[in-house]
Amino acid sequence: RHAQPDPGLAGTELMAYQVRYTGLAAYEVKEAYAWYRSQAGDSVTSRFLDEVTRAESHLRSNPHLYQRIADEVRHLVLRRYLYALIYAISGDGVDVLGCLHSSREPLTLAAWLSRGEQ
Repeated sequence: RHAQPDPGLAGTELMAYQVRYTGLAAYEVKEAYAWYRSQAGDSVTSRFLDEVTRAESHLRSNPHLYQRIADEVRHLVLRRYLYALIYAISGDGVDVLGCLHSSREPLTLAAWLSRGEQ
């Protein structure tokens, strides 16, 4: 589900944002990749990586399009997969903070965001 773009951001969709992954977010994408590879085979794994690439393209072109889930934190749900990229916009970049599976036991967002600090 897509939220309406933030008011007052006309023209920002023309800016090319740089997508950066935190170490924990990169690890989570690799873990999802490994799970799909072991459970579903190469074809599904390849489509998962294609979907992550498609999501990155959307984040580069218009990260403001996706729903805020807290303050400046937003999420982009991967089509056909039970994952979402959790991110924040920072200047000319998009910082991917995590790759969250939707069926995991829910945590408060604050607890989820602080999980790498423990």
